Amino acid sequence: MDELRRQAYQNLIDALLTCDREEEMGIMQANLELIDEGFAQFLRRDWATQTLGKLQDEEAFNCAINLHNFNLGFSSLRQGSRASNLEVSIACLEIGLTVITREAYSEYWAAFQNNLGADYGNRIRGEKAENLEVAIAAYLASLEVYTREAFPINNAETLYNLGLAYRDNSQLPAAYDTFNTAIETVELMRSEIIIGGEADRQKLAEEWNKLYQEMVEVCLAMANQTAALEYVERSKTRNLVELFYNARSVPQNPQPISFAEIGNLLAEDEAILEWYITFNGFKVFIVTYQPFLAPPYQGGVGGVDVWESSEQDLQALEEFQREYIDDIKDNEKYDNWKNQLETRLEKLAEILHIDEIISRLPETCKRLILVPFRYLHLLPLHALTSRRLRENVEETGSLLDLFPGGVRYTPSCQLLLLSQRVNPPGEDSSPRKLFAIQNPTEDLDFTDIEVEAIAKSFNPAEVLKREKASKTGLQERITGLQDADIAHFSCHGFFDFSNPRKSALILAGSKVTPLNPPLGKGGDWRGFLLGKGGDWRRFPLTKWGDWRGEKRKFSLGKGGDRRRFPLTKWRDKRSPPLTKGGLGGVSSNQSYIRSRRGEIFDITQCVTLTEIFDLKLNKCSLVTLSACETGLTDIRDTTDEYIGLPSGFFYAGATNVISTLWAVNDVSTAILMIRFYELLLSEIRPPVAIALRESQLWLREATVQKLVEWVADCQLIADAKKQEIQDYIKWGENPENKPYQSPHFWAAFCAVGQ
Repeated sequence: MDELRRQAYQNLIDALLTCDREEEMGIMQANLELIDEGFAQFLRRDWATQTLGKLQDEEAFNCAINLHNFNLGFSSLRQGSRASNLEVSIACLEIGLTVITREAYSEYWAAFQNNLGADYGNRIRGEKAENLEVAIAAYLASLEVYTREAFPINNAETLYNLGLAYRDNSQLPAAYDTFNTAIETVELMRSEIIIGGEADRQKLAEEWNKLYQEMVEVCLAMANQTAALEYVERSKTRNLVELFYNARSVPQNPQPISFAEIGNLLAEDEAILEWYITFNGFKVFIVTYQPFLAPPYQGGVGGVDVWESSEQDLQALEEFQREYIDDIKDNEKYDNWKNQLETRLEKLAEILHIDEIISRLPETCKRLILVPFRYLHLLPLHALTSRRLRENVEETGSLLDLFPGGVRYTPSCQLLLLSQRVNPPGEDSSPRKLFAIQNPTEDLDFTDIEVEAIAKSFNPAEVLKREKASKTGLQERITGLQDADIAHFSCHGFFDFSNPRKSALILAGSKVTPLNPPLGKGGDWRGFLLGKGGDWRRFPLTKWGDWRGEKRKFSLGKGGDRRRFPLTKWRDKRSPPLTKGGLGGVSSNQSYIRSRRGEIFDITQCVTLTEIFDLKLNKCSLVTLSACETGLTDIRDTTDEYIGLPSGFFYAGATNVISTLWAVNDVSTAILMIRFYELLLSEIRPPVAIALRESQLWLREATVQKLVEWVADCQLIADAKKQEIQDYIKWGENPENKPYQSPHFWAAFCAVGQ
């Protein structure tokens, strides 16, 4: 090394040592030609002995802390040679460790070791296996200080890093054990959050979701599909499960669901399809009935199979859901979305490889339980077209067509299990008491026909009609709701993507004039989808060594305010004034919401999701939300917490919920609902999922002539109303046409629950 080069290296390290922290990266970027292996050698051979070695204790300590921070800069530097950047970064840490010893500075020493492990894990020079062994040794050293008891956050972070190193080194059993220990630490931290409560537990879960993803991948790599499914379930709907336990005073803390318990949810002719999305693809866990579910389980045997996508499939799915959601929420694009819905569902079936998944089910399977994940909750999976080969005959149709026992949804297997424990299936086969909300905004004429027809099948039937269906009216009759076997809400609905707890069912008296109050402009939808998480591998230290060691009791800070979506008018070609809901957003005044048609409502006079959580509906076997967008859930968080109106009713005690995925037409919805209750309350008393399936397929296939005849024969519809419905059905239509064949009219409805 010539003298000029040596002096240039010296000038660079001097500049970094004397600059402000925020200037470090700029200096590095301006001197990329000096950041090479020669610089690393200079630091080790010359600078470490001639400069650092001559400093007194306090000066040496501060200089070593600076080296740690240079490590953060060099390791994250994307310009220049990545290999050389890492060599310099490693040199900074190893030189710093000559000063930062475990005996003198144990916490700092642990942070140095963690970051050294990260650099060796990423190192390009040298043999990969040898680098990983060094990384593993560094992480293990760090964990000698970062114990769960003293530093739970750092313990989990370092365990996560160690698990990645074991995985990369093909030491899968060690990776499994390490990730499991990290999960135990994270779940302990979650249980000890006191200040901040549910919000901070949710934030912690989102930050650590990638740990569960890595564990699922390791389980699958070890051909341990049953354990993979258990960890998928362990990562989902945690807040809702805990709330469910607390609300029912269940004596023990919620325990993770086992594969045996998942298998025991199934009847002989039933299967579960559970989706899970990771960083490199999506998986579908296919659980089929097995008569003997006892450990030990064998991977791929014992009732579970796993279908895995490619990264290209995931990219296609991400693109599909962005376009789908953008169009459904943009009023200018809504008509286009509606007209292309059938084509889009065909494309979705291809992206999800639904044919391959269905082909893995036994011919005896007649019923499906679908467990979507994140944005898949917003898509009508039951309407996807597939093929089945049964008795050497190929059948083609939607999943509803192919599974005569019905298709139902559940947020997670654990929530389904909890629901069944509280309300065992089959206990209430003869519902008698109805509580209904009927057309509170007085702009849905066919809603009046719907509720009046349905109410004829119940005794007693308590109905809050039109102006009586107000917030005050509901509060006065709350006992009737809480004693009901079935609750039916036929009204406008609203889902707030930016704050799901403000989602609501619109009641009478909530509509206000545009001039009172003045409303600000809506925000936008940015932040609607989550990007990838950060990098846990590195721990930052301040320049003068301010290391904040985390203790066991802690509170996470609250997040910032999320943006609101734009508010536009609603349009529906078939019947502009007859669309239920489609409410667009919350104004800058937090108490008001504006519908897609421009109407303004006072949210304090509506029933919100937060208030639904406070209801007591343990006697209620079914809540029917015959309103718009009532099945939408919060898809921003990565932990699939399933926050939406259905979750509120489940928490309140309901066994089943029928909800909708988009704004539904008033007339077709009234017809579908009346037909549904005809079937549900018939002599055979079919399960909710079967009654809904039969109603949907009937509506899809019914011609104008058949619908007119059905109205004439229907004993539930008042004679005075039959002509009005028939005239609407026949208007501009050929008698042989199928006016509601499009999935827009029938596929929005989902049966969620038992």
